[in-house]
Amino acid sequence: GFITWMLLVFGNIELEEVKLSVLDLTPIEVRSNLIPNFSFEEVKPDGLPARWLWSRRNTDATCSPDDTVSHSGNRSLKFTNGTPFGAHVYGTLWLSEPIRLQPGRTYTLSAYVRSDAPGIAWIGGGRNWRIRLRFPKSPGKWKRIWTSFVPSEEERLFTLRVVTESPTEGFWIDDLKLEEGEEPTLCRPIDERWLLEPLHPEMEIEGDGPFEVRFDLWAPQEAELKLTASLNRPSRTVSRRVSIRRGAWRVRIAGEASRADDRPRRLSIRLSRDDEE
Repeated sequence: GFITWMLLVFGNIELEEVKLSVLDLTPIEVRSNLIPNFSFEEVKPDGLPARWLWSRRNTDATCSPDDTVSHSGNRSLKFTNGTPFGAHVYGTLWLSEPIRLQPGRTYTLSAYVRSDAPGIAWIGGGRNWRIRLRFPKSPGKWKRIWTSFVPSEEERLFTLRVVTESPTEGFWIDDLKLEEGEEPTLCRPIDERWLLEPLHPEMEIEGDGPFEVRFDLWAPQEAELKLTASLNRPSRTVSRRVSIRRGAWRVRIAGEASRADDRPRRLSIRLSRDDEE
């Protein structure tokens, strides 16, 4: 089995009562990823990821595959930069061939990032590099970020790039995705492993009433599983057995809060096979 979790922050009220009542599983769509070598598994003889180009330009920035950390697969891509911020001072990675987009349609760009201090860095592109998805701090863990945009006629051929503009000891990126639609769908793990993660790492619930928490699940194979959701304070558990086929699923946990204080709670969800405790 494996566990992931989410912090739930409830409204500032005197007494607490939190209930978990619903746990269900439904199949979801996974839209096509338009980015080649999105997980940087293919590496050229020069050490850079295939289908991508790199220039440190007027910086001492570096870009290299890192086999010690990844969101999925065997590696991620690490960037460093020791050059102070300045006008037109940056290092950049970009796709060697532009991606064909349909003007007027909505696309969503997403990426997993990890860094204690990424500096000024982003992924994006477009005319005058107007699309800039900034990398946040995400110490010790991967965080998925995304933005949606509608390309213009001038952006029919879209060159995706990553830019570092200021000093950082390191940031990592992995599992990039560009897809049609107004929100990201699951990025299928390149190594076909099980994936279970919350749509939002944190969620705030104000005062009394129902709440709902959603996780995305990638199942690389058919399986009979026990699905268990547990709240740490107060101790609450709800579980059910499920039969799932290979593909993407949405796990939904619903409950109700009343008279809850503002201390953070941890909601854990566990998938286990029938023969596991």
